[in-house]
Amino acid sequence: MSRQTVAEILKSCETHWPSSLSPHTALILGLYRLRDIVSERTAPVVQSFGLSEAGFDILVMLRAQPEPYRLTPSDLYRSLIMTSGGVTKVLKSLEENGWITRIAHPEDKRSSFVQLTTAGADHAENVIQAVSKNDADIFSAALTKEQHAQLVDTLLSALDKLENDRV
Repeated sequence: MSRQTVAEILKSCETHWPSSLSPHTALILGLYRLRDIVSERTAPVVQSFGLSEAGFDILVMLRAQPEPYRLTPSDLYRSLIMTSGGVTKVLKSLEENGWITRIAHPEDKRSSFVQLTTAGADHAENVIQAVSKNDADIFSAALTKEQHAQLVDTLLSALDKLENDRV
């Protein structure tokens, strides 16, 4: 059985449960479904590079840092939706593949840094190129360039306001 479309869900709610609908229902359902579609279509690309979604997220997060591309494990798990144990498991896999290394913290002997290796930085570059092409394919099939630009502007504007309103 195929998954109901957001339009079908909204129509069903309109018919059978109109009080559940608000001006924001379609937006929230749409954002959740878009996240699911992008994740489903990106997972095979990421997996073809020997990475899990979490491993990809960690490589990208490290590569986005200034050289030498390093963060503490605590910084990583605070930035990801993962437990510290989950991050530890993924880091072990990335280390076994030679994409990261751990470096002792010079000022805090209880802490260490996770750092991309040269091979890890190269791997991150290759994966992000493939994921970026995949993203372009997903969105060019659904939106014009103008619609895409407008969606990006609107989303980033909303996120800027919401993320900076934290208490």
